[in-house]
Amino acid sequence: MASTRRFYQLKPGKPLVFDDSISVDFYPLKHPGGSFASRFRENGHTFIFATCSEVTGDYLEKTEEQTDFFHGAEPLVLDAHYTLDGLFKKFDWGHASYTMAVNCGIR
Repeated sequence: MASTRRFYQLKPGKPLVFDDSISVDFYPLKHPGGSFASRFRENGHTFIFATCSEVTGDYLEKTEEQTDFFHGAEPLVLDAHYTLDGLFKKFDWGHASYTMAVNCGIR
């Protein structure tokens, strides 16, 4: 299959713009080895894909910059590998409980 490959260096705060209408920007997430949330925006709509992130109470209390990045997502996709009880056994593994993922979405 023929294709054109393009490689971009991802930089938080510097969105990539495709076809003059779709923009994609990134936000660093808490995960061993690093991870990024991707925010796709087009015509006033926002979709965020943020897997491989440990969403905890401390994470939810982060800076205004983080709140601004996630605000208005419709939808927001987060991973939720664990129950809250299971999360305590896997702390710092870089994934969330479904309880914390829902709290993040509500916030």
